[in-house]
Amino acid sequence: MDNDTCSTATNKRGRPLAFDRDTALAQAKHLFWELGYEATSINDLTQAMGISPSSLYGAFGNKANLFQEVLQNYKDSNPYSISDFFESHSDYRSAMAAYLQHIAMQLTQPDHPLGCMVTSATINCKPASNEIAEQLMQQRTQQRTILQHKIEQAIAAQQLPAKTDAGQLANTYSALIHGMTILARDGVTQDELLQISATAMQLWPQTG
Repeated sequence: MDNDTCSTATNKRGRPLAFDRDTALAQAKHLFWELGYEATSINDLTQAMGISPSSLYGAFGNKANLFQEVLQNYKDSNPYSISDFFESHSDYRSAMAAYLQHIAMQLTQPDHPLGCMVTSATINCKPASNEIAEQLMQQRTQQRTILQHKIEQAIAAQQLPAKTDAGQLANTYSALIHGMTILARDGVTQDELLQISATAMQLWPQTG
């Protein structure tokens, strides 16, 4: 949907929106990413998006629904998944190394807040926001499961020792990736994160 269409899109009541939906979503995403879900208020969102509370509720329903749409936008804007890296490299070790390098670079891009929104958006949540926190936890679990599956494939392909604990190795790299998010938000540089990602490959078991 292009911007002209967005500017005349209708809300649930059939009334034209008086703002560009894509631009508003981008502004909301930046705020959720920077502050986290719980700390981001409706007032923060309406000021950043340049709309009134009634327009926000009319277009998105509520804060939780807005975050769901922001999260989908965040996922769609990331062109590379774990599976993409493992499918585009000839061996599993180089795929893991390339994926960690990609993470290190993405966490420190200057065009968005530092770190990963999925990791940091719901670090602290009230019970009322448990559904949002649960959804992001499931997403992180899914990514860890995919990584474990790729490690199991590497074992089957004899690119990792048969005795390798795929679950433990996937948990280790997942913990490293989430830790890199915290370091990025603490101001650790891209070069330092790239060095960490290179050092992390020493954890990849050697065959033979």
